[in-house]
Amino acid sequence: MKHKLMTTLALGLSLTGVGILTNQTNTNAATKYVWTKTKSYQATTPAYHAKNAGQTAYLWNASHTKKLHNAKNYPHTTWYVQRSVAMKHGNKTTVYYQVVSGNKKVTGYIYRGFLTKGKYQANHENNYQEIDRDRYIDAYGVETYRSRGEFKQTLLSTFKGTVADPKLTSVADNAVDLILNSMTGSASQRDKATNDYYNLMDKVKKDHHGQLIQIENKGRYTRDSRPFKEYVMSQLKAKGINPNDYQGYKIGVSAVSKTENGNLNGSAHGLFEILLVPND
Repeated sequence: MKHKLMTTLALGLSLTGVGILTNQTNTNAATKYVWTKTKSYQATTPAYHAKNAGQTAYLWNASHTKKLHNAKNYPHTTWYVQRSVAMKHGNKTTVYYQVVSGNKKVTGYIYRGFLTKGKYQANHENNYQEIDRDRYIDAYGVETYRSRGEFKQTLLSTFKGTVADPKLTSVADNAVDLILNSMTGSASQRDKATNDYYNLMDKVKKDHHGQLIQIENKGRYTRDSRPFKEYVMSQLKAKGINPNDYQGYKIGVSAVSKTENGNLNGSAHGLFEILLVPND
């Protein structure tokens, strides 16, 4: 009788253990992300960007067990989809995109609802308050400053209805570089740069029969939290210039960023040159 009792208890404990193990297995299965369907985009790699640049949106590893990156830190990044994966978690199935950044440095799986189709457009009109700020977080998660090219896009967007002219833009770049050179070096070097600048402007005026309109600002753009476009508009207003008066004109622009060489440790940051001529 005693032996039978011990056998019964042992069997009961054994079954209990199996029950515990079964429950643990079911629980683990319920918490895992299981791939149920995939679709490759390797041939086309469509472009997407963040639907809401300020929203926390994690990029995960393939098993959805480790957070690799936060898309919030890459607000200006274009993501290229390599494949979509339907992941089942418990009774819920969610579609994730395997994405890689344009510079190939950042990759992972992100919920597709966090993205919207199309490349990130730095000069999109609805994003001026974000994209025209001089300081931002780049695709590597590093704080950096706007480039000359990005400043030029802001200047062009300020004069809506004008026609960007490559030759005038080249002249504007040369003019800005000469202004920078006139601020440093020996006295003779500064004088030469100044003379070269005025000679350049005289030549352009003659080439356009004296119809060149030159807007120059040598002030310093120091408020990093202030949108560059707002700064430009304030300078134009102070000069009595309405950018809407030049629709149809050809335009060339240039500006000095804080990170480029020759900005005199930031003292020439935001200096800009705008050249306008009537479009024949």
